[in-house]
Amino acid sequence: DEFDGSGWRVDNAFRLVRQNGGDSVLLQATQTGRQPIDPLYPQTFFIFDEPSNGELFTGYAPLSVVVPSDDDGTPKLEKGTSYRVISTFPDFTRDSLDRARPNSRLNNRYHDVPEHMAGLTELATEITGLAYTDLSRTQRIVSYLDTQYEYDIEAKNQLQLSADPLEFLSKQDKGTSMDFATALVLMARASGIPARLVTGHLPGQLDPLSGTYVVRRSDAHVWAEIYFDGVGWVPFDATPRPETA
Repeated sequence: DEFDGSGWRVDNAFRLVRQNGGDSVLLQATQTGRQPIDPLYPQTFFIFDEPSNGELFTGYAPLSVVVPSDDDGTPKLEKGTSYRVISTFPDFTRDSLDRARPNSRLNNRYHDVPEHMAGLTELATEITGLAYTDLSRTQRIVSYLDTQYEYDIEAKNQLQLSADPLEFLSKQDKGTSMDFATALVLMARASGIPARLVTGHLPGQLDPLSGTYVVRRSDAHVWAEIYFDGVGWVPFDATPRPETA
């Protein structure tokens, strides 16, 4: 949520609500962006490999998660376990985003750009030009990053910055998904648009026999979310990966 000039500070995505008996706990998303409305959808996740510490897969806009726990109520995800997620079905239609009012009074941290990055603000102003809605300004920034830079498919870690954001924008022609997402979030903020960074995974591959999706570590990815009043947090991905919808 907060960029210190070299990296991001992450907020907790879930809080513990209650313990269900002795073998599971109910977690609730801390920032849904709007009041839950129908339709909702359930998912079941199966862990086939030892997850990283604190890693929890969900659908895109989760509300609550029931996960296995220790006897003391501590969430416990490990190889071989499964858990249930309830998520909302977001309305990301063009009409809903066009109607959304600019929301410049969201928490200041979603507008914050480090003071030493004045050059980034100048570039963002140049790119967004006369665009008069948050959607059109965001789309111009996404288009600029997508057409002017290349995705570094050989980077060892897509979840790390390869360079300072200003250096990436002015001197490099390739970057990781973290480079692109960081540039998008900071330029959106510099344009007066509330934005935050998200780390997660791409949807993975569908297994037609079981109807399940297989998500691997290689699907790890980073993107941006823009806040639209009345809609909530909406995903935008500036990383130029033509093979990925």
